[in-house]
Amino acid sequence: MDDATARLLRDETEHFYDSCAASFGATRKRPWEGWRTLVPRFSCCFERAQLRGRLPLVLDVGCGNFRFERFLRGAVDEPWRALGLDSCRLLSGDPPLGSAFRETDLTHWRPAREERGRFDLVVCFGVLHHIPGTPAREALVRDLARCVAPGGLLALSLWQLQKSERQLRQARETTARFLATHPNVELDPGDWLLPWQGREDVVRYCHGFSNDECARLATVTGLDLLDAFDADRANRYVVLSAPSDEFSQ
Repeated sequence: MDDATARLLRDETEHFYDSCAASFGATRKRPWEGWRTLVPRFSCCFERAQLRGRLPLVLDVGCGNFRFERFLRGAVDEPWRALGLDSCRLLSGDPPLGSAFRETDLTHWRPAREERGRFDLVVCFGVLHHIPGTPAREALVRDLARCVAPGGLLALSLWQLQKSERQLRQARETTARFLATHPNVELDPGDWLLPWQGREDVVRYCHGFSNDECARLATVTGLDLLDAFDADRANRYVVLSAPSDEFSQ
């Protein structure tokens, strides 16, 4: 993917979220089933942090309206604190108790020195399919991995759009219209444009991950693969762990 196409797709997606934040956020209230599957791993992760004598820290990259944090608050008994990053402040609203928000352009985010190796749980749900281009997606997951504390977890969701026939049909139609008005755009395999609630004036870029791409993203993190499973009808979850330091062992 060339740089001009990547910039255009980022701009279109940013415009989508700025224009549709209220209606989009209103439909994003329920927790994902994949999160429920991960609760035992979250609990173990937090218990390890407490054994080190500190409050567990969560980094949620692409936090949206903080529905993951609200789910987590009721799903695990251990106390924790979270930092949520998102490109769209309009989605975040008021962070729930124990959570903080920072507006950040996720396509250009790089962790600060003090953020590296700091977080016991790093999650990135519903985000990577909005990042145009394989190099940019791989760069982001490498940076996510750098934020994981020794013995901590990184959990990713990778949207496999091709598994949803209804959304794939919408994507084909919207992408064809988009390319007809942007003849210089060259999409990569698996790239699509999706509409929202029948509106044709706003579209968002989405990438559908193949199984090979999911495996590749897990590999580039440099972390240990703990689990990979399908949930939520079209998500592939990848769960990785950072090596423990000597003290945690």
